[in-house]
Order: sequence, then C-alpha cells, then structure tokens
Amino acid sequence: MKKIVLSVLLSVGLFAGGDLPEIEPVEYITVMDEPQISPFYVGVGFGIDGEAGRYYDYDSSYYDYEYTNNYSNVSVLAGAVVAREGSLGLAVEGRASWSLDEYGVDTWGVYVKPEIEATTGFTVFGILGYQELTQYEYTYDATGLGIGGVYLFTDNIGVQVDYIYSFIAEDEYGFTPDYKNLTGSLIYKF
Repeated sequence: MKKIVLSVLLSVGLFAGGDLPEIEPVEYITVMDEPQISPFYVGVGFGIDGEAGRYYDYDSSYYDYEYTNNYSNVSVLAGAVVAREGSLGLAVEGRASWSLDEYGVDTWGVYVKPEIEATTGFTVFGILGYQELTQYEYTYDATGLGIGGVYLFTDNIGVQVDYIYSFIAEDEYGFTPDYKNLTGSLIYKF
C-alpha cells in the first residue's frame, strides 16, 4: 500500500503543473592584466652644439685665445628601461649625432638615465655616460652629464629634450675644448 500511495503522490506532483523558477545564466568574469608596454624606445632629433675653448701658450704666458662656436646636428637614439619601481626608473641609452656644419662635432655615446615620472606622461631624468667626440681629425673621450625630460602625447609617441655637458681633459698642446649640446627628439616607445 505504501508503494501505491507514494506512486500516486509523485504522479500528482508531476502532472500538477506549475512553472519552475527560471535559473539565470551565470556570467563569468575574466580578469586580464593591463597590457605591458615594451621598455624599448627609439628617437630622432635635432640639436645645437656649443663649442668653446681656451688655448694657452706655455712658452709665452701672455698668449691667451678664447673662442665660441655653435653648430647644428641631427641625432638618432635608442634605449631601454632596464629597471622600474613605481615612479622611479633606470634606462640605458645609446646615441649618435652628426654635424650639419663643415667644422662641427660628430659624437656617439652610451648613457645611463635615472628617471622619475613627475606626472602622468611626463618624466624627468638625469643622464651620465661615456662620449666620443670627433672634430676635424681630432677625437676626444669625454664624460657626458646632463638633465632632460620626456613628455608622451600617447602611450607610444612623445618628445624628449635634454642638455648634456661634456667634460674633456686638457690635451698635450694645452688645448681644453668645452662642448655642450641641447637636443630635441621625437620619441617612439614600442
């Protein structure tokens, strides 16, 4: 008898009708990391070289010659940010420039650039590195020290402006060249 009553109850429940509540579909949320911008960048720029010098004739203490010249140049640069912690970073950059003037200075150098992101899209940096400067047939080894800034218009395109002073030792003829460079560059970050 129990089997019959149980069968009847189950049958009545199945045929009684009624809508079952609708189960809403489950939406899955996918968390994606922000796309990482490559640390590499390249640039092309235009600069002004300032050259000054003083020559002493040690045989005659009365001879003193000073001069100042300005030259224009084009430059290319490539670099990479090798370390980043918050708004602080460290980049390594290689750069070469060629004078547009007949007696100008051709240079190449390798630099380290400690940098700090001042605001979104604007970074200031220091620059320190080895340079080789060539003028006429003379080549000088130098230490370049400077400051600059980068402003990015988009995530990839921006401008960089920097000033570099070159420290050069006096040569065997008593000549001490003095070089400085102001460069503005268009930058592309990969």
